[in-house]
Amino acid sequence: MKAEFKAIATLLQGGKREIARSSNVWKRIHEETGLGAVRGNKFLFSEDELDKLRQYGRSLTDGELDPQFYQPAGSRMDMAEIHNNEKFASQSVFGSLLLLATAGDASVSISGHPSATQLGSLLAVKPDAINREVLTQQNLIVIENGSLMPNWHRIVLPQAWQDAVLLYRGHGENARDVNKLAQAQPSGRLALYYDFDPAGMAMALNWGRGHILVPQDWQALDCSASGGLSQRGTYRQQHASLDMAQAVAWTDQQRGILAFMANQECAIMQEHITARALPLVAIAG
Repeated sequence: MKAEFKAIATLLQGGKREIARSSNVWKRIHEETGLGAVRGNKFLFSEDELDKLRQYGRSLTDGELDPQFYQPAGSRMDMAEIHNNEKFASQSVFGSLLLLATAGDASVSISGHPSATQLGSLLAVKPDAINREVLTQQNLIVIENGSLMPNWHRIVLPQAWQDAVLLYRGHGENARDVNKLAQAQPSGRLALYYDFDPAGMAMALNWGRGHILVPQDWQALDCSASGGLSQRGTYRQQHASLDMAQAVAWTDQQRGILAFMANQECAIMQEHITARALPLVAIAG
């Protein structure tokens, strides 16, 4: 097992946001990915960077292992210590719930009853309460950023996806249940809406199925520094993600989008796409 993978797993499972710069392993990770702000003798990671570290860790094992949930064979003492932590336990009360919204005429069957959301509302549901068979008969869109969920009604969905269940991809323990729901979904009824940047494309392509939602007129996007839309600093931290996405892209359209991102240094967050009411289009995932 690579030392880098173990280091990332320890960080994510420990709920930490910082690590000592003295570690040679973390120096290599920082140099390879560009993730982590240097503060004194430590690397500090934002929530978004923790997600990208998780994606990078998965790439180290060709997607076979997830550092968020990896447990080595043998003693589980370390995980027991984490679960006995008071702060961790208080977060897990809500961390185990799935966050959903329904657009158009879509609904979610919860404990046998169809449920829908009104503007400004969301559903927080125990995974076992969802009728998964009923869900497979509807469109399901996995949303990358939880901050976008309260504004789900502002997303300009493609015509064929305007009746859909929107599901936050989760972070931590609920991510596992999101993965199960998405994997059970027919590929033709699954869409992935991630940030329009190399990391978002890499994570969406990693599913290997379904559709990816991107700005309809992506070729005309103004990604210049003066445009106020793209975050070039974010793009420049995603060279490893760009390499990963390019390695798995399999259609000319996917490769064209990645080439556009590379040429324009383009990294546009979902919130900016939604705030500007940019229409989305579904491409092959």
